[in-house]
Amino acid sequence: LGYLNSGILNGQKHLSTLLLQNDNSVYPDRQKDSKMDHPFLDYAASNVFTHVSRMDSADETLFAALDEFMRIENPAFISWYRLARPHHRVSDVSPLHVAAHDGVLNYCQHLIKLGHDINGLDGDLRTPISWASRKGHASIVALLLENGANADLFGKDGLNPLHYAAMTNQFLIVRLLLAAGVNPMTPRFMKHPRMRCGNSTCTVANTPLKYACQGGCAEAVVEFVKYLSAEELDRALGCAARA
Repeated sequence: LGYLNSGILNGQKHLSTLLLQNDNSVYPDRQKDSKMDHPFLDYAASNVFTHVSRMDSADETLFAALDEFMRIENPAFISWYRLARPHHRVSDVSPLHVAAHDGVLNYCQHLIKLGHDINGLDGDLRTPISWASRKGHASIVALLLENGANADLFGKDGLNPLHYAAMTNQFLIVRLLLAAGVNPMTPRFMKHPRMRCGNSTCTVANTPLKYACQGGCAEAVVEFVKYLSAEELDRALGCAARA
């Protein structure tokens, strides 16, 4: 964090300007140039939260430095975010989104105490619990649920946290979300479905259970069983057999 805060990102005028414009068409070449000029930058950008998450207890000095760094109006934060996550939208992302994505439990606890919006939406309409579910961070999901997170909101891709957990066999997260009342038969919802290419299969209306069955996610399917009717179990069996 000290390296990222040293001005290494702010000092690259062309990089900061480019990132703030969100110009993905030319960014990869500039990113390569930046990594060649500063060989430690890639490691620092990719692993800063790995080191934070390994701390046993809260370090208020470090958290204060993170709070200062992770402001959306900070060009260095924007540059770091686009460098670390080139395929993610930076618009409306919050520190809690970042901490949930990276599984940083202690910093999530700190941000919740500060009053950060636990159901805030990023540029893809994903909440912190969506990112934690997608990345497999069960402890973060549990924390967010304990603090009132809505686990049934859809992102732009039409998926909710249970869809993410089911399709990647995150069975502990599936267990948590089902216990919190998320319906295992919730269909994928897209307000404006994308056009399909060729003979590609339409996935609009797919349920978390269907994703788990199609993907061979046996442990996740086990978590679903006690929440299903006999008819739903039959459909799940058929889905798994056809996969």
